[in-house]
Amino acid sequence: MGVKLDIGSLKDFKKSLEAFDKDRDEIIKTAINDISNRALRLAMKRTPVDTGFLREGWYLGAIKRNGNSYEVEIANNTEYAEYVEYGHRQVINGVTLGWTKGQFMLTISINLIEEEIENIVNRSLSNSISRRFK
Repeated sequence: MGVKLDIGSLKDFKKSLEAFDKDRDEIIKTAINDISNRALRLAMKRTPVDTGFLREGWYLGAIKRNGNSYEVEIANNTEYAEYVEYGHRQVINGVTLGWTKGQFMLTISINLIEEEIENIVNRSLSNSISRRFK
């Protein structure tokens, strides 16, 4: 008794896996880009608006690879952004009159995004796999 096994489809699967491994860096960067853009949008929405200058000051840096990890900077280049984020003393004529509470626009946004990271990465991976193995 003999059985024939067609392994042609396994060879195709192996080739697809090899190609997928080559695309790994791009898949990771796509997920990081999605995550960082969501965090940026949340921070912008949470930014209080007086003149709009603070809200317009948000920017997203380039994705950088550092060993096995990736980094992206989300920042605001407005000179008073840090005081609005974390709060500050109110001083008049050298006398501290009180404290202005921080708005924590970026801090809260990062915390909210951290709760969604797993879902975002899974969706990105799933999309990449479905494109690769069609």
